Amino acid sequence: MHSRFAVIIEYFSRDETLSPGDFIRSGTVSGGGHLELDRWLQPGEIVELEANPLADLRNRVVRSSLLCERVSFQFRPLRSRLRKASRQSLRMLFEKNRWLFMNKKYVAEVIGTFSLIFAGTGAIIVNDVSGAAITHVGIALTFGLVVMAMIYAIGDVSGAHINPAVTIAFWVAGRFEGRQVIPFVVSQCVGALAASVLLRVLFLEHSNLGATLPAGTWWQSFIFEVVLTFMLMYVILNVSTGAKEKGIMAGAAIGGVVALEAIFAGPICGASMNPIRSLAPAVVSGELTHLWIYLVAPVVGALLAVVGCRCTQDEGCCSNASTQCVPKSDMV
Repeated sequence: MHSRFAVIIEYFSRDETLSPGDFIRSGTVSGGGHLELDRWLQPGEIVELEANPLADLRNRVVRSSLLCERVSFQFRPLRSRLRKASRQSLRMLFEKNRWLFMNKKYVAEVIGTFSLIFAGTGAIIVNDVSGAAITHVGIALTFGLVVMAMIYAIGDVSGAHINPAVTIAFWVAGRFEGRQVIPFVVSQCVGALAASVLLRVLFLEHSNLGATLPAGTWWQSFIFEVVLTFMLMYVILNVSTGAKEKGIMAGAAIGGVVALEAIFAGPICGASMNPIRSLAPAVVSGELTHLWIYLVAPVVGALLAVVGCRCTQDEGCCSNASTQCVPKSDMV
């Protein structure tokens, strides 16, 4: 099998002459054999050659000259020339494959949502099968800690939405492109469903895989979910940068709110605050009772938070012209 190589001139001088057969540069690849050139090379010249990569690549000068230039060059695989490409070429490559680079955001959302559902609902399942070893407070802290961890892990990549209600609210607030809403939500669904399917494989006998269910009336849980998501989204809007949950304290603040709300409201409504957190375990387990509450209420609460942010922050906050909500005390 033959591979293409490039001969690249390194330097030259007119002070010395070379005799036919002198070695200019030799390679040390096992297999024997040699490679010959039938002409002198000019400084800076690049020559593409067919060569066996298993052969000892030796370059011989086979033509003499009274006055010749001493040249030094080396064999390199042609792929190394890509690394030498100009910034302009790389920029063109990025423009042609922009969709490929943007996919990193979607993959990050898949991973982030998978981690949230696997750790959060997994804590509920483990608590059930282990005789309440984790406890309710432990479950609430698990949700808060995994949210905090994902914000620090993927906040700079995708914004760490990991919640369709958050994505929709960012879009309504003018901080997020409308054409990316559906891909983000689909990515979140993929990650959440994958986590619930894996948990089903691990815990075949569990009834609902940590699905959220009202402890009282449906309207009680509905109001709880609206208020809880309002509080969460209001904090997110005020600590995030644009449509990205990132920053030194953003993860701690948002994760803390999730844990706080899960501690006091979890026993009543499940403290979902996230449509996909309720949808995935419900669909995989088949426990669809009152699912609509957890699909509608978090979105309503998140949208109300956008209104609240506009009412309490400077003019232009959460509008198409804004990138973030900045409290007056923090403005310079």
